[in-house]
Amino acid sequence: MGNRRNQKLLKAASLRMEQGEQVELIAIAKLGSGAAAATRTVVATAAAAVVVGMMGGGVGFVGFARREVYIVLTDRQVLFFEAVRSTGGPGKHLASFPRQLTAGSEPKSSGLGLFTKFSIDVKGLDQPVRLTVAPLPPSNRRRARELAGILAHQSARADMRRGADQRAY
Repeated sequence: MGNRRNQKLLKAASLRMEQGEQVELIAIAKLGSGAAAATRTVVATAAAAVVVGMMGGGVGFVGFARREVYIVLTDRQVLFFEAVRSTGGPGKHLASFPRQLTAGSEPKSSGLGLFTKFSIDVKGLDQPVRLTVAPLPPSNRRRARELAGILAHQSARADMRRGADQRAY
């Protein structure tokens, strides 16, 4: 991500941050799992193709892709912002979760080791937030792996503390 894009994202994030809160990491990823997105895309593409075909006399192009998001990790929360396709810059704020309510999975490689996948579990959500990171540019992949590692180790430390607290009683 470029410096200008980072500055725009930090400005948007600062509106949702508390006094003294520090940004630790910025990453970009696609929301959802590939298999689920592929199924939805096939169904949606077929339906849209029928509509476009009827309205446009059979001429048209329909394509769908998973939503790309910027993830801002601070010392207190995890923020999600839409990545605007046309500019690549940050769009609307999608969600924020207190960091103590999040737990991450270890990053895993898929698609011949090209893609990195991980999830963020949030207490109170029915399903984890599943994220996929493309192989290029490598800096995005590195940051996403770092984010997943931080959240995974954070949740492991919390589990160890809970276990120690329970043994103390």
